[in-house]
This record gives sequence, C-alpha cells and structure tokens, in this order.
Amino acid sequence: DLIKELELYKCEINIVDDLADKVLVKKETNYDLKSINEVKLNDYNKIVLAVAHNYFNYDTLRDYNVFDLKGVLK
Repeated sequence: DLIKELELYKCEINIVDDLADKVLVKKETNYDLKSINEVKLNDYNKIVLAVAHNYFNYDTLRDYNVFDLKGVLK
C-alpha cells in the first residue's frame, strides 16, 4: 500500500480527491480527505498522482514535482 510505504519514510501525507467517499477513505487510511481547493500545491515537495479523474485539469500539475502513477501527464 502506497500510503503505508510513504509513512515508513516519515512523509507528511495529504489525500486530495473531490470524488472519493470521505468516510471510506478515513476508515481505510485514517486520513481525512482534502478538497483541491484546500491545498496550495507550492507547499508540497512531491505530488503523487494516483488516480485519473476527468474533472481535474492535470495540466496545472506540469510545473510541480509530480510522480505520475497513472500516466496522465504525457
């Protein structure tokens, strides 16, 4: 599980997904979901793109340090 691996390295983790079920994510990960409107991308050293939703403009991530697991930033 990606989150557990990142926790081993003492990473600060924020989960941002406006389409995910907040209750289910909290139950499975013990993290509260954040809305994309709640985060400032400049505050992150690394962004892990782990889902590909059609509603999000991924081009906005091109200027950041992104690890793209879904291949949307071609």
